[in-house]
Amino acid sequence: VCEFGETCENCPQDCGTCLNASVCGNGVCEFGETCENCPEDCGECPMDAVCGNGDCEATETCENCPQDCGECPMGGRGRIIGLEEQQKQLENISKTLVSIENKTKDIKEITERIWQMFKRTNSSVIRDERITSYKLSKKASIIIQYNITVPIKEGYSAGEYLPLRWKFWFVNDRNVCIDQGGGGEVEPQCRPLIAETIGRANDTIPIEIKIRPSLNRGNYSMIREFEVDPEEVWVSYGREIIAQIEVVEDNLYRGVEMKKITKSILGIKDKEAKELDIIGMMVRGINDKDVQIGLILLLSLVLVTLISLGYHNYRCAVRKKEREKKWYEK
Repeated sequence: VCEFGETCENCPQDCGTCLNASVCGNGVCEFGETCENCPEDCGECPMDAVCGNGDCEATETCENCPQDCGECPMGGRGRIIGLEEQQKQLENISKTLVSIENKTKDIKEITERIWQMFKRTNSSVIRDERITSYKLSKKASIIIQYNITVPIKEGYSAGEYLPLRWKFWFVNDRNVCIDQGGGGEVEPQCRPLIAETIGRANDTIPIEIKIRPSLNRGNYSMIREFEVDPEEVWVSYGREIIAQIEVVEDNLYRGVEMKKITKSILGIKDKEAKELDIIGMMVRGINDKDVQIGLILLLSLVLVTLISLGYHNYRCAVRKKEREKKWYEK
């Protein structure tokens, strides 16, 4: 068998007699001729190829320089320097590519599962949406002003009350959604900050929402979804990124505050705006401390009312007895 490293010149027993024997000195570097055995035709070998320097260089092989390239293995095959290292590098590159592909696939699946796809905002429902404060700090909140026209749903008449809900998600610069907790349904990726109220169908409601999400210092994309619930089935009227916000300092405690705007963003007259009825402000995400304070104030008000009613009834009874006594004396 004519193996690697064997030729018709150095091993005619295996490779056979050379048909056209190369002739050194004819000016042509023919088959079998090299810079070592025929410098007349192939030129001088590069000076940097020095056998014995411990480096298997370009013109060195296991045959002509075993000191640098090592002994040829049995069977006449030369060792290809660096092949194992190259194979390891290729394996590492392949593993890295597979890892990147898997991560990309995971991110895509997570994104699709979270948002499905962004839903274009219905401008006939969300008439206007203005962010008047983009920064969150100890003194400043994220402030959004809305004009919402409550849609008339099938089976409902104009003027009937329908639940309304805003959901706000916050995504950092690493595309991670920051969970806002606070109970309620768990969203596919994380729980949003939620604000709820009710409004009359076909009414245009001017509302200002102040939100204080629980976030660390940094920049975030804010995603809003607005929904109406006619019969415990929330109908979305838009989910999309509405702003890039900045958290100036860490904020641990989340909170939501909603209030009626006395003057409409769309230019409704003050008198008409004041007549707009917004009741039943139900807000999720308020701190437990705020809830406790609210309950104490409410109970105090009830107690004062009961005392006033009792005192009033007592005075009425006393006066009645005095009048009856005077009547009998006459």
